[in-house]
Amino acid sequence: MNNQEMGMENAPIAPEQSQEEKIKQLKGGIYQSLAAHERYKFEKRDEDANRAGKTIETKVRELHQEETTTQEELTDEDIERYKNEIKNEHQINQAESLNDLYFIIKNNNITIEGSDGHIFEPGEIIKLITEVAGGEKTMDYITRSCGLREKVRELIKIDAIKNKK
Repeated sequence: MNNQEMGMENAPIAPEQSQEEKIKQLKGGIYQSLAAHERYKFEKRDEDANRAGKTIETKVRELHQEETTTQEELTDEDIERYKNEIKNEHQINQAESLNDLYFIIKNNNITIEGSDGHIFEPGEIIKLITEVAGGEKTMDYITRSCGLREKVRELIKIDAIKNKK
């Protein structure tokens, strides 16, 4: 069908671009889109990093204030301990089932310091969770540190609901 048949006899005809010009134009558009996307990713990453840094710093100070009644100076050891606690809590909160939790604890080699100073190793944590989930022990055996007790309670309920179906 030509321009006359389509009722466009007076429409201007665009000059044909060579294949090389078309490719060059397409590449230019693609490169511009990729560059904009990369800029966005870097800006977003920096924004997230700043937000996470402030969150960790804020959380460290909050944890320190909870544990001390005086305005003691934060030591490097305190800061590292708090950062590990925050990291462990974040990883624990990612679990969506008890099996996820076991996997996270084992693969990340999560150790948790209880309120009495006892260090729970990954194997011990998993054993206690298994015993609590199986009804052999009460929830009191699970430390509250890093939000573990609440997460275990939540996951036991979820597993119970899944098993009823």
